[in-house]
Amino acid sequence: MPNTFVHLGIQTLTSRALLKGSDFKWIAIGCIIPDLPWIMQRLFRMVAPGLDQYTLLNYFSSQASFFSCLIVSGALALLVGNSGRIFLLLAANSLLHLLLDALQIKWANGVHLLAPFSWQVTGFNLIWPEHPAISLLTVLGVVVMFYYGFRDRQKTVILARGRARYITAACLILLYGAAPLFLSTALFQADSHFTATLRNRDERSGKYLELDRSPYRSRDHTVRILNDERITLQGAVPKRDAIISVKGFFIDANTIHISELHVHSALRDISSMIALAGVLFVWLIAFMQGRVARAGRL
Repeated sequence: MPNTFVHLGIQTLTSRALLKGSDFKWIAIGCIIPDLPWIMQRLFRMVAPGLDQYTLLNYFSSQASFFSCLIVSGALALLVGNSGRIFLLLAANSLLHLLLDALQIKWANGVHLLAPFSWQVTGFNLIWPEHPAISLLTVLGVVVMFYYGFRDRQKTVILARGRARYITAACLILLYGAAPLFLSTALFQADSHFTATLRNRDERSGKYLELDRSPYRSRDHTVRILNDERITLQGAVPKRDAIISVKGFFIDANTIHISELHVHSALRDISSMIALAGVLFVWLIAFMQGRVARAGRL
């Protein structure tokens, strides 16, 4: 997926062109909604490493679907006065985020646009995250965040009144958390992220596999996959430790023969963390300046 700065740059300019006067603060939230599950997945890996990571991956994959993004968009929109406009802004940016993700080459990965009706992933596979165009769009995102974050600092978020809205929003968040418990089975059946292939160790031999952004260790030519298992790579491998994507076939349960390999840059994750911190800062400023308030308290 593109780093968060790329999303902020493209999606802010698109949103303001289509919905005049859209607040950057809400556009930024729409840009982030599809990534919330992946942020939570990293936190779970740190705080609960003993959990089955294949189950967690499919749980968070279902939360990253457009269907789940609509649930979160609805819950957040209910918290503010102009709910209809905010829902449209959040939903549209969630969809645009997923479409931008689908443009990039992501082996063993993709976006679920039609879930839960279909778990077929959508991927146009046009460009790697390390392409020079991504670097230019990252710079655009930095400029856009500083410009519109400062320009929209005086725009106020009007909180909604009425207990029913908040109860409904809470129910939607519960649905967002509970729905994946019933959808994970379908993801295993679809072999999403090759989780079924990897989980069934005794049946791996001879099967095709793709890995997305796996840590590679050069001293023993292994990649770390979920549940901290290490698999040996055979073929043309990097000379140094790296984050890699792989296509290949299992020779046996613990060895993959590489047919294609791509080495990733670490800049994507770093850029995304900086962008997320920037969005958090914009919202903190809004709260500190009293720009998030109930109607009648301005």
